[in-house]
Amino acid sequence: MRARSLLLRFVIVRRSIAAVLTVALVTLSVSVTQARRPTVAEWVRHLRPVLPSAAAIVEGPSAPASDPAPATPAAQRTLTLLDRIVRQTRSTRYNHRTIVDERAGRYELDCSGLVAWVLARSNPRALAAIRSSRPVAAEITATIARSPEDRAREGWQRVRRLADARAGDVFAWRNPRWLHGLTGHTGFIVGPVEPVRGYPTMFRVRITDSNTSGYASDTRPLGTGGLGTGTATVTIDPSTGAINGIVVGHLGASWVLPLNVEIGRLH
Repeated sequence: MRARSLLLRFVIVRRSIAAVLTVALVTLSVSVTQARRPTVAEWVRHLRPVLPSAAAIVEGPSAPASDPAPATPAAQRTLTLLDRIVRQTRSTRYNHRTIVDERAGRYELDCSGLVAWVLARSNPRALAAIRSSRPVAAEITATIARSPEDRAREGWQRVRRLADARAGDVFAWRNPRWLHGLTGHTGFIVGPVEPVRGYPTMFRVRITDSNTSGYASDTRPLGTGGLGTGTATVTIDPSTGAINGIVVGHLGASWVLPLNVEIGRLH
């Protein structure tokens, strides 16, 4: 009995550490000024376990997708620009300093650097509304959160429900305090929202961002970061339809990192 208990504890610890590593590499943009990194105990305390395997959730069948068409001309301009730069990328890496050479296909930026660079060319009014010379994910999140839902203001309209998201929308979140200086993440929705068959509060979303690593079905080579497009799996609050978590997984274990994700429509 004792041996069985020890074996069970080993499996739980192994899966917890695997999930921690996956979250750190895949879903979060790390601030270079953070005071300290979260401990394994902090990760495990805040992550929510998911019963099905990671592969079944991240790579399993989807239900019919939502309409992928952009909702506004501004969103269409953004999508066109994103498609062009992803296709022409020759070298890329995650970098807190924005270095772009379009002729050479070189894109070195972090998540908010990418959003700022794209908005400067596709929707300067929306960029100006953030009121920062160099926006970070937390500021983009706040800009979307204070925007009205029934109309556009200063180039932004808040989209509360994931089901209403369209290609060309911006996503952003501010990380909880326990992450100790990790600022958050931001990027663009570029494809339809696909329900995960059999899991009514889970959805797959095709996104373009700059990150330290990729997602499922990603344009970035395995183990590399920078600019790219991949498929993230998220959860929603069934009462509001808003995104309330990101699904992460490794070595057969899957977990939900609770996050309040904002979606902003460009006008």
